[in-house]
Amino acid sequence: MLAAYVFGVLVDAEPEEIEQLLVTGRTPSNPVRVIIALARFPIDIVEDIHGGGSGPATPLIKVEQSPHRKAKQRRHSAER
Repeated sequence: MLAAYVFGVLVDAEPEEIEQLLVTGRTPSNPVRVIIALARFPIDIVEDIHGGGSGPATPLIKVEQSPHRKAKQRRHSAER
């Protein structure tokens, strides 16, 4: 089997359900609480992913403040 990153989730599952799942971990205090695999990605594919820069994200839309909000900010600034 190729090396892979496995992503899982902690769930409570009945024994008959556990038999049908890929269990990747168990809790010692509760036999029905297990970690199951949700996705598996081969490491070489993940290493080929290239992302963008690490700077701040550019907003998709510009949100204008309402006139009421602008007036409230001006009053607050004037009080300082």
